[in-house]
Amino acid sequence: MAMDTIDREDTALIIVHEGQDARALFEATDTAGADRLLAMVRAKIDAFKAEHPSIETEAGRKRIKSFAYKIAQFKTALDAVGKEIVDEAKEIPKRIDANRKHIKDTLDAWRDEVRQPVTDWETAEEARVSRIKGELNELQVTIADPDWITRSSECLRDRLGEIERIEVTEASFNEYSGAADELKAKAIAVLTERITAAETREAEAAELARLRAEAEERARKDREAEIARKAAEDAKREAEAKAEAERLAAQKREADLKAAAEKAEQDRRDAEQRAADAEKKAKEDAERDAKAKADAEEAERKRREQDTAHKARINREAMTALIHGGIDEAIAKQVLTLIIKREIPHVSIAY
Repeated sequence: MAMDTIDREDTALIIVHEGQDARALFEATDTAGADRLLAMVRAKIDAFKAEHPSIETEAGRKRIKSFAYKIAQFKTALDAVGKEIVDEAKEIPKRIDANRKHIKDTLDAWRDEVRQPVTDWETAEEARVSRIKGELNELQVTIADPDWITRSSECLRDRLGEIERIEVTEASFNEYSGAADELKAKAIAVLTERITAAETREAEAAELARLRAEAEERARKDREAEIARKAAEDAKREAEAKAEAERLAAQKREADLKAAAEKAEQDRRDAEQRAADAEKKAKEDAERDAKAKADAEEAERKRREQDTAHKARINREAMTALIHGGIDEAIAKQVLTLIIKREIPHVSIAY
């Protein structure tokens, strides 16, 4: 791999020439070549750091950043070469797979073309054998039918007719003709026996149904007779109950009338007693009220007499006081009269 150091203006860190050397670097089975390249870069870095570029000046900081940027550029450029080689390598399997598929598909089509007559024969043969085995299987299913006991004789006769119409020939069953003849004969024999058994079973069922119907008819008539008997008994009981109810009702009406008459007589006596009691009470109340009224009038009379005497005494005392005060008797009497009649404002006598 051809490599040169950077030029005097530090425009590049390491120069890597593209071509076979670069491909060898990335396709190597070990990292020796890559390690040598990285060692060259490390030497450049160590030499740069040995110069101790100053971080105190703008120029020094700029130089450090520029050298670090060159490392990044070198990494990007070198990785781009590797990626290009990888992309080329990825296309190789695609081209190989495309040609493989083209060859495979073409040869498969030619193989199928050559084999097609045999394939068609095998398909037809498979369909023929499947049809024959299906018919033989139907015969076996009929012979081994576990539910035949539940089937009617009509259904069994229909199936027997279907089997009898099957034509077992060399053309239709070929190598299975012997098995078909055997299964057909066995199915016919089995179905014949089952039809006989079904007809017997159906005849017994019909007889049983007839006997059951007759028993049900007798039971129906017995029920109707029992219903009629019970109806007659019920009617008799109802009539007797009605008669008894009417008798009891008549007794009750008679008792009610007697009780009503007795009650009316008692009510009459009670009313007379209440009237006598009311009359007595009214008389006593009238006497009590009259006495109370007389007592009240007497008390009122005595009160008025006492009030008149009291007022006359007060008036005399007032009259005496006026006269003693130097007022003429006639004038004092007139003044007292005006006071009593309340014709002098703000002046009154306290009795």
